[in-house]
Amino acid sequence: MNKFYVLGLASMLFGSSMSFAQTETLFQQEMLPNSTAIAASSTEARTVHLADDFMVSESAQVTSITLIGAQVFQNLPSILQSVDVFILQTDELTMAPSEENAVYASLQNMDNVELVSNGFDQNFIIDLTEANLVLEQGHKYWIVFSAYIDAPYPSNITDWHNYPGINLEGTSLAQVYTNGDWMEMETGMTFLVEGTTSLGTNEVFTQKKKVLASTLVQDQLITNLDNFESLQVYDLSGKLILSSDKVSTPVSFLVAGTYVAVLKDKEGKSFKAKFIKK
Repeated sequence: MNKFYVLGLASMLFGSSMSFAQTETLFQQEMLPNSTAIAASSTEARTVHLADDFMVSESAQVTSITLIGAQVFQNLPSILQSVDVFILQTDELTMAPSEENAVYASLQNMDNVELVSNGFDQNFIIDLTEANLVLEQGHKYWIVFSAYIDAPYPSNITDWHNYPGINLEGTSLAQVYTNGDWMEMETGMTFLVEGTTSLGTNEVFTQKKKVLASTLVQDQLITNLDNFESLQVYDLSGKLILSSDKVSTPVSFLVAGTYVAVLKDKEGKSFKAKFIKK
């Protein structure tokens, strides 16, 4: 049915910006070492779509999605014909991916899709800058993808495979659609979603001082916002980690990494800032 094999995983690093850049990481799912990659290629003999879900910590406009994978034979640029890309808003996958149930769909073409080929590693970058695709906080979305290749039959050597991803708490495992059914995988996908949030750069930078005392934090997250009322902290999967109404909030229990703080003042205005937990 579906072909899987263990790949020697190359290290891939996704940098999370510490500044309020125009484009930022909305969701990131990293590779799971020493695990089985998932085939996501369609051929004359078989159609396969690979999917995984994600959420955003606040409403955002997506600018790109990067899918991290590989091909053993290393000839993907010469046999790649087109791709399917869907973004679905649904809690569960119950039907075949189609334009009717998608917030974004691009079928069997390479419009705004770049294959970054480097030997074994074969990554797809989907440019959504012109799609005007806005995702809402609190909703579950699915990225669904298939690479159509010029091959007479499925093969572990010629198929494009997505690296297995460390499934984040609160999200579902990856699923594969073929032969009319969805089948759950043992891992997630490895992918990165980038974009701009609705609060964005301008609203934060109109303040005369930063809303956090420091963006590099160890034990206490200290606010620097006039008329501060409350804050919420999210991880990059969109999961709410904590809520507080204290100017200084203990965060020593957090795992080291990048987080998003959403602060509100007593006038009801919201402000966003990223910080790094050491």
